[in-house]
Amino acid sequence: MASSFAQDFDKLDVAVANADISSLKSTAHRLKSSLALAGENEFAKWMEILEYNSETELRGETVKDAHRSIIAGRDNLLRRINQQIEDLKK
Repeated sequence: MASSFAQDFDKLDVAVANADISSLKSTAHRLKSSLALAGENEFAKWMEILEYNSETELRGETVKDAHRSIIAGRDNLLRRINQQIEDLKK
């Protein structure tokens, strides 16, 4: 599960870099749902911003700010998710 999060974050980076609206929307939507279920509401909100603003503001500050915030916290998020998975295995 955690590896799929990491892969989706990588896809998100590529979509933003390439201005690929379709990939950005679908990846952000998938991550938004998964992150919300994991209790990561702040990150789910950033994904919602990416999903719903991608078409109109892909080059605008709203999407860029959301993407920067995601990048800044991604490593800690993935560590928390990995820890949650380990705790569930016990």
